[in-house]
Amino acid sequence: PQTALRTAALIAACVPMIVATLTWLLVRDRRARVNLPEFKATGAALLGAFKNARLWLVVGFLLLINFNPGVITPLYDHVEKAGLPHSQLAIMDMLFSVGNVIGALAFMTALSGRMSTRKTTIIGLLVGALGLLPMLFITGKTSAGVAYGVWGLTYMIVTLSQLSVAAEACPKRVEAVVFAALMSVSNFSSQY
Repeated sequence: PQTALRTAALIAACVPMIVATLTWLLVRDRRARVNLPEFKATGAALLGAFKNARLWLVVGFLLLINFNPGVITPLYDHVEKAGLPHSQLAIMDMLFSVGNVIGALAFMTALSGRMSTRKTTIIGLLVGALGLLPMLFITGKTSAGVAYGVWGLTYMIVTLSQLSVAAEACPKRVEAVVFAALMSVSNFSSQY
């Protein structure tokens, strides 16, 4: 286990080092002068974002939707009581990730840009709630695998619908900064 952990850490450390090296070698930045009028307009837009009531509603939505106890701890207990070995948890996590990929593709092809953000969010929340139902029927490896795959698929649809709400609420000129702040709010609330 110690050797496996060290090997995994070494591999994980190599990827950012490779990206940093390639960035250093391949990316060429041109110096730019500060455009004072544009800088002031962007600053005014950023200050205006704090006065945007809709944006504050989205902040509240993201706080509430992500500030929940989650299902991981009770699910772990349930899977353990179903008699599944700990080695099966890694396979179930992999199936959850496969479900995430399928959910992202489903969202992209069926929901994104095809209907309003409101409808997408409602569908996302309903799908997310229904996606947890298979967890009630875990009795063995197969049912656990199916449940985790379905959960991964629906979890991604919920997540992407939330991101759509956040992206749509971002004011012009400061979309990147405001979206990053909204993601920080989302991450903060899911941690606590």
